[in-house]
Amino acid sequence: SEAVGSTTSMFCYCCESQPEVTVEVHSSPVLDEAGSALEEPPQQGAFSVSLELEDLQPRLLGVALDSTEERNLMIVGIFDGIIKKFNDKFPRQAVKKFDKISAVNGKAGTSNEMRRMMVSAIADETLELLQLTLRRPTEHEIRLERPGALGLQVNYTDLLGGVLISKVVSDGLVDRWNQQQKAAGAAGSSRIKVGDRIIALNGDELKGDDLLERLKNDQELVLTVLHY
Repeated sequence: SEAVGSTTSMFCYCCESQPEVTVEVHSSPVLDEAGSALEEPPQQGAFSVSLELEDLQPRLLGVALDSTEERNLMIVGIFDGIIKKFNDKFPRQAVKKFDKISAVNGKAGTSNEMRRMMVSAIADETLELLQLTLRRPTEHEIRLERPGALGLQVNYTDLLGGVLISKVVSDGLVDRWNQQQKAAGAAGSSRIKVGDRIIALNGDELKGDDLLERLKNDQELVLTVLHY
């Protein structure tokens, strides 16, 4: 039997923000972890953005958020609102689908706490800026083939955030892949780890239930994996 399990939680939509660095917003909308200005976000890793609020009515962040993780919110969709306006104004610095929010106005917390902080910040009409700390993943594909159990335990939501890996089970297909990569001297990022996300299978981006069913039954598996 497959070592694949699941729990379900849901959240979709509204607001976000970030840290306590001094930034000249109009010229430096993106900062690295040290607070230095960037021309564009890193291909992988942490950065922050400052979002202008003053001329948006109603104030909506305009995102769908996956809250599977206890202390991060993953962006799974971007719609009309604060984020889209930022992306249109600063296309090279754009916030992207699958970026994870790890702090709101410099404060980290649980997913629920960060949602409340974002809602409160958006509702405060005295605020002109909203700051987000984000983390961008790297994406890679791995190819597996049955027979054999996949050997993963996963959590997921009803949104298009794929499934979050909560455990890699010994001697499953994924564990064997990891051992092969280690023996070949491949970089650690090529191995599948707890906290990684499977977002697509055989090129199909699927919701949690559908992806889980395919992971259990497909014989040839091309996994698109996000590593943060």
